[in-house]
Amino acid sequence: MSCGVPDPHLPVVAGTGPQRRPDLDDPCIGVVVGDNLEFIHRMAEVALLRDLWRDRSGAAG
Repeated sequence: MSCGVPDPHLPVVAGTGPQRRPDLDDPCIGVVVGDNLEFIHRMAEVALLRDLWRDRSGAAG
């Protein structure tokens, strides 16, 4: 598991930077994707609560 450590034997994909490669089998990719999905989910909850709180405050006054 490299987790960002460049490997000189891996191919470089054009347009993705000097050391990036598409490798969905890398365990680090799974962690990053999982963290991103969790972050998106939590921020959607925050946005919903913010909107509900704003509507509650506006309806009362």
